[in-house]
Amino acid sequence: MVLPLKGGSVVASVNPNGSRFGPFSSLNINCSLKANAKVRVLKKPTHGRLTIGQGAGDASFPADSVFEKCNAKSVRGTMVSYWPKKGYRGPDTFQFEIVFTDGERRIMTPSLTVID
Repeated sequence: MVLPLKGGSVVASVNPNGSRFGPFSSLNINCSLKANAKVRVLKKPTHGRLTIGQGAGDASFPADSVFEKCNAKSVRGTMVSYWPKKGYRGPDTFQFEIVFTDGERRIMTPSLTVID
């Protein structure tokens, strides 16, 4: 499951097979990839692990953005994947920073509940 992040936080239920957040990237006006964003983990999850890599997912731009048309397309970028510890069920949280090519920085703090 790919969970787009709007704003600074997300609350979600995830399954034991993990979840991905993103993609985080800078796009050209035609929705093609300009550059991948850099991601840095600020706080690791207590009950799982994170991986950072490249992948594709759905864009999630606001309706008033010039990039809103990209929401109907799969775009590439940096992905953050969360993997809960085997057998763990319950809450977890972590924090990461995204740095875009224009220098914009965002800090994201997902609060998750691992369910069956």
